Amino acid sequence: MIIDDPIVEFDFAGDSRVVLPVHPVLKAVSEKRNDVEIWGYFLDLEGRDNRLEEVLEMLEIKNWDFFSSISANFCFWVRFEVTKEMFVIVDYLGSFPMYYSIVSAKKLVFSPMASKVLDYIKILKVDEFQMLRLVAREPSLTSDTFFKEVKQIYPGCVLRVDSSMRVEVKSYLEMYRGFDEKDSIVTLQQFFEGLLELLDEVFEGYKKIIGELGVAIDLTAGLDSTLVAYMSKKAGLSGVVGSTFEYLPPNNSENLEIISEVANKYQLSYKLVDVKNYCELFGDEFFNWEDFPGIINKFPLAMYLSELFAMGKRIRITGHGGDELYSAKSISEKHNYLPYLNYFDTVAKLKFGLGDVFSEKGTSILLDRDYYSKAEYFTNFLTTSALEINLECFVPKWRLGMWTLSPLSDPRVVRYCYKLRGIDKNFSNLDFWKKIGPTIHTERQLAGSTKPDYTKNDNERLREKKDYIVERLSKSVIRNLGLFQYGKIIEDLTEGRLEKYFSYDAMFYLINFIKMDHYLEHEMKLKQINFS
Repeated sequence: MIIDDPIVEFDFAGDSRVVLPVHPVLKAVSEKRNDVEIWGYFLDLEGRDNRLEEVLEMLEIKNWDFFSSISANFCFWVRFEVTKEMFVIVDYLGSFPMYYSIVSAKKLVFSPMASKVLDYIKILKVDEFQMLRLVAREPSLTSDTFFKEVKQIYPGCVLRVDSSMRVEVKSYLEMYRGFDEKDSIVTLQQFFEGLLELLDEVFEGYKKIIGELGVAIDLTAGLDSTLVAYMSKKAGLSGVVGSTFEYLPPNNSENLEIISEVANKYQLSYKLVDVKNYCELFGDEFFNWEDFPGIINKFPLAMYLSELFAMGKRIRITGHGGDELYSAKSISEKHNYLPYLNYFDTVAKLKFGLGDVFSEKGTSILLDRDYYSKAEYFTNFLTTSALEINLECFVPKWRLGMWTLSPLSDPRVVRYCYKLRGIDKNFSNLDFWKKIGPTIHTERQLAGSTKPDYTKNDNERLREKKDYIVERLSKSVIRNLGLFQYGKIIEDLTEGRLEKYFSYDAMFYLINFIKMDHYLEHEMKLKQINFS
């Protein structure tokens, strides 16, 4: 059986051999014990041959933070003698894992039903019919099959395998859940000294595992980006260069000058990557599904990663998560998954279930900024879309072998910043960055905010593209199934009531629904999804 976009080839004739094709960066390993066979791709450890035991060691708590920061940087295939087939790709968000059905060829499945998959893997005893039905299941969009199990699985799931081949699913959020009051920092000076020491440790760990793979740092005018550039150079990571497309509108006009100052300060050569022609937020030209699941050529990140790959870079380091360090929130029992999924879970409890997603009641929940501002999420998961990470970013990363590290989202760093809760924080977010290292950033950065006004830009695009959005929602595949009621939003946009959607949250969900609808429409045309 050949999987479309052949990540892996399965041949169940004879000895049921598995052929893993060569990957630009990752190495393939395989081992079989008892009635379970596990194989997959992993980063090479310090240039040595990858033995399964070494890989398993990296899945222990002490090393999971590295993998958690690299989107889908590991792939596990678990094969059962009873069923003869199955493999799963689990990414670090753990909310929309992607996996290929190996019962029905050429069918890409993206579904939060992975909670059941992981439960079955954990048990390792499963009825053949149940397993075949599970992995072959199509993502039928009903409250029972699409969102019912979402809240039962944490984001950031670890598929852990011990030396006896026992498999368990564990959340690294749980691993880092606790806050030890005895470990509190007494003074601010001690806190900042300890934070820099921890960052040294994190970057040294990255250097050890990255080895000679070329590194590109995302350079922006932001304070978090500069800190990452400083730490990368200090750690002596291999072949470090800066790269950016943050100078493009709607960013601050001074950004390019600041980026240049930072690059000169740390002796970084840097490349300006021009993706402005690929930043159209709405429109059929943006959703290029013809070669799906190939690289989406008009998606800015794909273009950006392609440029870095052409430069010989295989690791991209970002300052993602830095803005949240100052206000690092605790992990709440109530909101232990993405706000994107929390929204669906909330609406699903209304009278008409998910049919209320775009009803007046559902929309009012979506636009309730106070509700979301009071909710506590694990930092890093608030700032990105699971749908975008999995459906769009995963493919170019996999194809190119380009992986992204976010050291400021490292669970060790986030957990350390919980210590601020035991300190009287009578200083601002900017003061926080000034205290981290007054010599790390440029004077212009420390003078004030250089943040772009993305909201204003998105609002203008909403005005420009409202007719397109109305058209898409009117002929929506999902709407025609009778599941979601888009009437209220269509009415608002048609009659010019746009201001209520002038928020990042509303725009965020609206964009992703349109993307999801394009995806489903494409799959239906290929007859790879049927909604019976």
